Amino acid sequence: VNDYNSSSYHCQNFSKKFPSSERKEEMDFMFAYCYYMQSPRYNLDQENTYKAIDELQFFITKYGDSDRSNQATKLLFDLNQKIEKKDFEIVKLYYDTGKFKSTISAVDDFLNRFPETSFLELIMFIQTQSYYELGKNSIEDKKLQRVKEAIFACDNFLLDFPEGKYNNEIVNIYEELKEIQNGL
Repeated sequence: VNDYNSSSYHCQNFSKKFPSSERKEEMDFMFAYCYYMQSPRYNLDQENTYKAIDELQFFITKYGDSDRSNQATKLLFDLNQKIEKKDFEIVKLYYDTGKFKSTISAVDDFLNRFPETSFLELIMFIQTQSYYELGKNSIEDKKLQRVKEAIFACDNFLLDFPEGKYNNEIVNIYEELKEIQNGL
């Protein structure tokens, strides 16, 4: 079994005891790499992933011109993708459990954290569906406003993804929302 906890301790200890060593950079990298190796699957607690991100970013800042800096950047990208996947799955869980207001907020938070996400079209589709579900299932006092918000979300989706793979579904949702709006 790999003992990355112990290894990280020894790497850090070496760096502290031998600050002038020609191997200090290597030990600092290995210290960060040990945290990387302790990062669990995306669906588990990501505390070690965040620690690894911090250590890799520190290494890149300190040794930006190093050959290992490129490797650290790749590892950092991998860890950020893991965090992105976990957050995306949280959004889907809110939607799948019918927590549509939470889904809408979670999508906004997700997009603030990951504006360049590869999940963009899908996550916007999930948010638009959430607006739709919230609008059509609202109490009468809130229904008109929420239906209008859902129509607005459909319009935005179709503008953002004019050739999107979910467009037919969005158009159907839009038409149903217009019928609901006209009946109110």
